[in-house]
Amino acid sequence: ISNADQADSNTNGIGDACESTSGSDASRMTNESSDIYIQNSARGIIMKAPNGKCYRYVTDNDGNLTSRLVTCPD
Repeated sequence: ISNADQADSNTNGIGDACESTSGSDASRMTNESSDIYIQNSARGIIMKAPNGKCYRYVTDNDGNLTSRLVTCPD
């Protein structure tokens, strides 16, 4: 929930109350001001599911997201 009065001590756009402080829970990438363009159609976004498995999401020729199980990155 947006809260303009919330402290943001590291000025990354994520309020201190909402930001994880542990390395294992913190995301490795943030981008608040622009789109992300992935030119290589064989690449996508890898996300880890709560069960610990990782999935790569890519778009098909109709613009639908598809996923496949991949080895989690280190």
